[in-house]
Amino acid sequence: EETFESSHGKFRYAFPEGFPWEVLEVLSPPPQVFFSWRHWANFAGDYKGHHGNGQLLTMTGFGLITLNDAMKVTNLQIFFDPDPFLKALKGELSPSALNEIGAAYGEPIASKPKE
Repeated sequence: EETFESSHGKFRYAFPEGFPWEVLEVLSPPPQVFFSWRHWANFAGDYKGHHGNGQLLTMTGFGLITLNDAMKVTNLQIFFDPDPFLKALKGELSPSALNEIGAAYGEPIASKPKE
């Protein structure tokens, strides 16, 4: 069974330059903050015997944070479908197909050209 620690270790080897997570859009105000998010990275390492060639992989989803009166997080829920992302890591799905899958879309902020 996969744990946070074991999956984190595998992703560190798959994405040697890091695996950023960013909030794309905040959709509601406190105390129930609903937002869209994205994980993205260049797959330049290894994942379960499959070697990446630097292609960009993205995973998107939604989150719901509950805040108390002191604006501290009391609950966090994350919603996403990991299967397409994991299939792309294993070479079973084209990385470009991930751009059309998921609930939230957009361009990774760090990959946008500087103006």
